[in-house]
Amino acid sequence: MAADADHVFAEIADLLGADAAVRTRAIHEERWVTYPRAKAILEKLERLFEYPRRSRMPCLLIVGRSGMGKTMLLERFCRQHDVRWEAERLREHTPVLSVVIRPQPTVRRFYAQLLSSLGTPVLSSASTIELEDRVHRLLPALGTKMLIADEIHNVFTAPRGSDRDSLMALLRTMIGELRISLVCAGTDEAENAILGDEQLASRYEALHLPAWQPSVEFQGLIGSALRSMPLRHPSELNTLAIRHLVDITQGVTARRQVRTRVQELPAPVSN
Repeated sequence: MAADADHVFAEIADLLGADAAVRTRAIHEERWVTYPRAKAILEKLERLFEYPRRSRMPCLLIVGRSGMGKTMLLERFCRQHDVRWEAERLREHTPVLSVVIRPQPTVRRFYAQLLSSLGTPVLSSASTIELEDRVHRLLPALGTKMLIADEIHNVFTAPRGSDRDSLMALLRTMIGELRISLVCAGTDEAENAILGDEQLASRYEALHLPAWQPSVEFQGLIGSALRSMPLRHPSELNTLAIRHLVDITQGVTARRQVRTRVQELPAPVSN
């Protein structure tokens, strides 16, 4: 371990002695930085995953602006429940199935996405009913307990009376027929649509990832992020700097403009 490495996590301390190119690459790598709000949602997802199978399964809606980390949080949960091979049954076990809802979805496209995510070929000639039948046979056979639908707000971009109503009906019936929990993630538009539907609202609990405010939690997030990077010297981010970060990012975790405006921080960064 490199000397004077107290300002970084132990697992990356050895990188402090690497050259600039190696350290720069490590800094740019995607990383998970835990914080209380994300931890609480992951724990909620875990409780939902362990919920006993029944005809009326509870569901979850994760709401937040684009860039607040919904997708990364869901990906982390999926990695904890990845596909595995059951040797005794000679089959794959897929406890969690995750899809990203594309713009202008239809019921057929939704079923096709589910099958594609399972590595199942989809014939262009297959009807919607045939695809639905395959999904309803495959998911129980694979032991799927949870379906995750990211970018769910794309369902509600279509006008009422078209595929939107059909997809809403699908969400209502699928979870009951398959006895799985559905986790949706999207923007406020999705919350308004789902919780505005009486039958869906009774099943869904909404969890929010609001934009960051200058707070102890946000300061802890930034501090953990800095400790996860192989910076050779500790960085000083005072209260004024934290407020400025919130201001230039508008409280959005993945706001790109922070990369070009970080030099405006009132507190100097010594790395």
